Amino acid sequence: MPAEECNNGKWKWGQTGECKYDSKEEAEKDNQDYYRDLSDIDLTPTKGMVEEAQKGKEWREEFGRGGTEVGLKSANMIINNELTIERVKKMYAYFQRHEVDKQGEGFTPDEDGFPSAGRIAWALWGGDSGMSWSTKKRNQIEKEEKEERVTEKIEKALEKKVEEHNEEVKDLSLNWNGKVTYKTLETVFDRGVGAYNTNPSSVRPSVSSPEQWALARVNSFLYALKKGKFRSGKHDTDLLPSNHPVIIAMEEDKNLRKKVGSMITDGIELPLFDTKEEAEKMAEELGGEPSFHIHFLDDKEVYMPFENHEIALKVMGKPEMNTYEEEEERKIKNIWDKKFDNNMEKRVYNIETRVEKDENDKEVVVGYGSIFNSKSENLGGFYEFIAPEAITDETIMASDVRALINHDPNLILARSKNGEGNLMLSVDEKGLRYQFNIPETSYGKDLAINLKNGNISQSSFAFTIAEGGDTWTTDAEGRDIRTITKINRLYDISSVTYPAYSEASSDLVIAQRGLQTYKESQKKQEEENDLVKRSLAKLKIELIKRKK
Repeated sequence: MPAEECNNGKWKWGQTGECKYDSKEEAEKDNQDYYRDLSDIDLTPTKGMVEEAQKGKEWREEFGRGGTEVGLKSANMIINNELTIERVKKMYAYFQRHEVDKQGEGFTPDEDGFPSAGRIAWALWGGDSGMSWSTKKRNQIEKEEKEERVTEKIEKALEKKVEEHNEEVKDLSLNWNGKVTYKTLETVFDRGVGAYNTNPSSVRPSVSSPEQWALARVNSFLYALKKGKFRSGKHDTDLLPSNHPVIIAMEEDKNLRKKVGSMITDGIELPLFDTKEEAEKMAEELGGEPSFHIHFLDDKEVYMPFENHEIALKVMGKPEMNTYEEEEERKIKNIWDKKFDNNMEKRVYNIETRVEKDENDKEVVVGYGSIFNSKSENLGGFYEFIAPEAITDETIMASDVRALINHDPNLILARSKNGEGNLMLSVDEKGLRYQFNIPETSYGKDLAINLKNGNISQSSFAFTIAEGGDTWTTDAEGRDIRTITKINRLYDISSVTYPAYSEASSDLVIAQRGLQTYKESQKKQEEENDLVKRSLAKLKIELIKRKK
């Protein structure tokens, strides 16, 4: 709120006010027009917004995708006419971040995959009507709040900067308009104050006030306007002229982003790049250190800005989540992205999974997700072995693994991320061993009972193999044998009730493709061998004829 307590026990109004009030109530009473002005803003959603929100909810229910619980909450607030000032700000921020989603496949009715997850999420926030409405309302709110932020002292300082800057650039030979207006600098300053208040952890320790932070942002903007580049970070690019070097570079990045793709992780959408250098550059431009981490898109290694998602969240601002459970739900859905469907494999093992007591006398589930050097059942025309070297400690450290029931991401029991968490994974001479405490959930307790009663006894795991991570042979009995030698990612360990494979499932698709390739190569080899035999036979006949 605008009223803030000072170090001396007094209260001030806003970031730049004087510490002259004896209480918060006194400060608010003396500045009640602020609340009156904001309360005068009509937040009634339009008919188009309500229709879009309704449509988004129906689509989400029908297709089981699109949006988060936060988006669903926004839809309900639109439908029930319960929008607030803060929600309007979040709506505006959402549309600014996700407008690029409109370029994705399945966004419009004439495209395959309609409605896409992005289109459904867009509808939950009110669709195009919500975008234009929230922009208008946000501008009204900003106008009212700006009057409190920009004091007479700040106004004079900004006016002086405008005058001095325009004098400096008037004789420079720039390919863009290097001059600035007061309105532009006021906007930059106001955004700086807002950034300080919403994400103070990102502010350098040497900064002692929001005004100092905002003025530094102003100076950074003026530097970019004059020099054609930012010293560090990148802010307020929308206020730069269209032919500014930064804007041109951003358009190039945007085109590359369209080509390579993007991914939503932990509530933040970040681009994916073909090279580490491009990802590092983007991380730096977004305000962080030049760094990257690896993702897999259609089994291809691609690079995302920032060392990890936690750093991305810190630099770019943590998205709103209502509860810890909602955040975890969104993370699960993001991990269980459709991108993996064409690459992920699942295997089931008929080996005992049991409930034991740990050293603290708590019940734990213990089992094996995979067994080394054990011949599988007939997997639709071939048999399979997993070599001991296929799964290593490095594999576990590179994976984000959930313990689930029947591979259902909604029934999560435990998690191991990069080798840490409440799901303990290890590799021994037998295979991939797992252990986790039984969670205090209804399905966790049900699992324990079913394991004790023997109703559930099989384990399964989901994985992707590395390129060249399998070999094919034919045994003495003519059976095709696949040996998995390198697994690059583990995705889940599951207790399963029905271990049978479905012909229509994707569990065996990758292996069956490999089998088809192997058979084609075998056929080609046989044809080549047959050709050699026939050539030798023909040559032998010719030699016999010459001897006669």
